[in-house]
Amino acid sequence: MIFIPEGIVFQKLKTLCAKQHFTLFIVAVLNVLVVISSFGIAYTVELLFQESVTRERLNYFVSFILLLLITFVLSNGLRQKLVFDIKEMLSNKLLSFAMGRMLYKQQELFDVTSPSKLYSNIDYDVKAINTYVHFILSIFFQASGTLLCGLIYLLATSLYMTLLSIVTVPLVILIIFKVSQRVSEANTHKRETVANLNSTIIESLSGIQSIKIHRMETLLGEQIESGASQVYNATKRLHSLESIVSGLIIFGSFSSVIFVLWVGGLNVIEGSMASGELVAFIMVLLLMSYSFASISDINSVTTKARNAVSSLDSLLNQDPAERLASATKDTSTHNKIELTDLSFKYQKADSESLCAITHKFKEHEVYSIIGRSGSGKSTLIKLIAGLYQSYLGEILIHQNQKNSQSTHQKVTMVEQDPFFFSGPLWQNITLQLSFDNVDELKLKRVSQLSNFDVVMQSNGFTFNSEVTLNAANLSGGEKQRLAIARALYSDSDILILDEATNSLDLATESGLHSHLKEIAKNKTVLIITHNLNSIYLSDQVIVVDSGQIVATDTPQNIIKNEHFRKISKNPETLQKEC
Repeated sequence: MIFIPEGIVFQKLKTLCAKQHFTLFIVAVLNVLVVISSFGIAYTVELLFQESVTRERLNYFVSFILLLLITFVLSNGLRQKLVFDIKEMLSNKLLSFAMGRMLYKQQELFDVTSPSKLYSNIDYDVKAINTYVHFILSIFFQASGTLLCGLIYLLATSLYMTLLSIVTVPLVILIIFKVSQRVSEANTHKRETVANLNSTIIESLSGIQSIKIHRMETLLGEQIESGASQVYNATKRLHSLESIVSGLIIFGSFSSVIFVLWVGGLNVIEGSMASGELVAFIMVLLLMSYSFASISDINSVTTKARNAVSSLDSLLNQDPAERLASATKDTSTHNKIELTDLSFKYQKADSESLCAITHKFKEHEVYSIIGRSGSGKSTLIKLIAGLYQSYLGEILIHQNQKNSQSTHQKVTMVEQDPFFFSGPLWQNITLQLSFDNVDELKLKRVSQLSNFDVVMQSNGFTFNSEVTLNAANLSGGEKQRLAIARALYSDSDILILDEATNSLDLATESGLHSHLKEIAKNKTVLIITHNLNSIYLSDQVIVVDSGQIVATDTPQNIIKNEHFRKISKNPETLQKEC
């Protein structure tokens, strides 16, 4: 038996199994009862024919065999029920554990691999581990016990016939290990094709509106059909290899039964062996052959589980090098965000998006960040928000390294396309599990500041009204007001608005801007905007170009700057970045 490698996934499995120790003990006892009852039936048959059979003796032995059969059925049924319960518990807990850790992964991972493909891989790996757990608890232990007890029984009955029955075992084991490498490669290939297909399906359904608008149904339908064909071919190859191994094992084990039956029959004819002894020997050998055949997939199942655990370990441990959080002495009470020689390049990009930026943001001020499309302004605020860690240079917030969890919680960002989950409005705003933990006065206040209270009044909503996934029951402008309300409710010290007012009407945007000074009393506000008229509501304007901060000044003075003038002459270049 090949054991799965140790790591965080193995440790999680071990912890979960430890909590089920009593149930696992019961499963072990039931496995023993299944083995004992099955061998008890064979041994009872042998005893029946050791003496002349009378009606009374026959009835007695048949009744006892029926009792053993009932014990076998009940033990096997209860064992299967408990094993399925354990398997489902492990599957659900392991999947939630893996997805929970994925939520804390850095953005770089999701830039390289689509979330739908990551989920598909995790789901495939969890199912492989699930199959392994079921195999071990339900099949392997029983089959191993049957083989061990059967071998002892056969040796005690006839050493010569026992040796004849196991002569094919070494050859079968050799074949298993010869084919195992190909099985592992075929399983890896199938996993990749399944992930690609699931990714295509999930992404297509999530973008169904764009698909219909641009009439992409035929193209994506053909891609899905092609992916399904690749999955079918990969599965067919994997099953072919598994069938070869299984078929050879079954043929080898049951052909030995036929051979032993022939040799044993000759011994019965010659009088050197009793017929009852031969019947019991064959029954035990059949039990062993069935058990041997049932664990013929052990190498395939274990290989899949081992690869799954290794893949999950690699994925869940895949983090950039941790930056040590430094707590330097705070010599200034105003420099709340400090960037020093900050540079960054996306993994698949040819050039840097940010180049050696050094700048200080003062607390409780409003900053407008403007620049051409692709200038790096969105990348800059994503780094400040903590979405990426693989940067060069230093980001200090409150004189602490940006990557620390406590520091990350001090920054809130309203994205261009915010996410909302299915649930009540109050929960989408406060992000609290229970309403008992909600500050109702604060909830009402942030709704007013974001003008979301107007949305509630016009739609007849209350804070208990349900929001569908991604707030499909709200318009674009209403979604952005809800997102702003959520950001204002948080205890963050820094608020970032990334083109967050694009979908707002002029009146609503004007209302939000009028509240900026009040918001800035408790927060430092960074606004990415292509609306040059809104810069007059900020304290400072920062111009970003080619990954560098090329100008920074008050709104009244920045309009005289040559970099600002270049942008103001071509306002269309300020449209949002990809």
